[in-house]
Amino acid sequence: MAAKTNYLQNAELLREIHKSKVTYCSYLNREDADYDVIISSFDEVTPENMEKWAQEKQDAHRRTLRSAYIKKHKKRHGKDYDAIQGDSVDPADLVYRLMTWDHIPDLPEGVTKPKDKKRILPFPPFKHFKLVDGEFVEVCRSHWQGGIQNGWFSEDHGKLTNNLGQAFMLLVKRYGRRGNWRGYTYNDEMQAEGLVALCNGALKFDESRSSNPFAYYTVTVQNAFTKVLNAEKKQANTKDDLRESAGIMPSSNRQSDNAGYGRA
Repeated sequence: MAAKTNYLQNAELLREIHKSKVTYCSYLNREDADYDVIISSFDEVTPENMEKWAQEKQDAHRRTLRSAYIKKHKKRHGKDYDAIQGDSVDPADLVYRLMTWDHIPDLPEGVTKPKDKKRILPFPPFKHFKLVDGEFVEVCRSHWQGGIQNGWFSEDHGKLTNNLGQAFMLLVKRYGRRGNWRGYTYNDEMQAEGLVALCNGALKFDESRSSNPFAYYTVTVQNAFTKVLNAEKKQANTKDDLRESAGIMPSSNRQSDNAGYGRA
């Protein structure tokens, strides 16, 4: 029986975020769409850093292989387990993700730009590079269709993976069951708003700053739930104000609030 996938684990979320971003990319080979290091400048690529990044990639591969071994054999010790080291990584084979806007076209004349950006995109744009004969060669470009050199800018041809969508539905459903939220009659509206917020901001998660997308998405859902709650409270207060001005008994919540204020 196949192992059940936990869509809300950070490792799984990171994997699906990456797969989703790849659908917005043009690349020379599929493996070029997978990056090893995120950089903001080529100045960061020094021999010392390359050795460090290569070792980190090998260590990550070893952890993946050992995790698979543990799942299969239900143990983490022994000669076979200790022999797992991961594939050796040549620093020259690393793929670098450079965060850059230089391939994103300007907005049309008369359209006000967002501060320091050319346009609003599903996620910050980037390019991938490899070192070939001592020079950086572009091998992947985000928000692009067709060939890297003869293609065209496109911001809406990609999509979220089905697994990421399932993770979002599971997250809002679980969050809506929390004790501080499940009692509201408009809980369904809260969950719907949370799902919309997650889909709109799904790929804005910055892998260079954090490896915890679960926390990022949880805050997104919390803000969406709070937004609906505040809107419902505002609407209820407006109705109670109109009732009181017309000499009609307000809601039980307003009566309780008034009684409390009176005792104070």
